[in-house]
Amino acid sequence: MKTNTDFLKQIIQCPLDKTQYFQEKYTKRQIVLHHTASSGNAQNVIAGWNKNAERVGVAFVIDREGIIHQAFNSAHWAHHLGTHEVNNTL
Repeated sequence: MKTNTDFLKQIIQCPLDKTQYFQEKYTKRQIVLHHTASSGNAQNVIAGWNKNAERVGVAFVIDREGIIHQAFNSAHWAHHLGTHEVNNTL
C-alpha cells in the first residue's frame, strides 16, 4: 500500500549552481505555487536559471508528468518572482 510520503522517494535531484541561490537558511511560513512559461521540462527550466545572475529560481519544479525535481535545499532561498522593485505608490 502506498503512503502519503511515497512521492518523496521519486524526487529527482537537478542541482542549481550554488551561486544561483542564497545558501542562508530561512524559515518558510508559506508556499507559493506558480507556473513557468516554458515547455514543461523541469530540467530545462533549472538550466535556464543557471544562465542568469539574478538568483531567480525555486527549490522544486514539478514537470508536466507530475515528477518533482529539486534544484536546491528548501531551507535556502532564491528570488522566485524576479528581482525588479515594485512601485507601491498607487
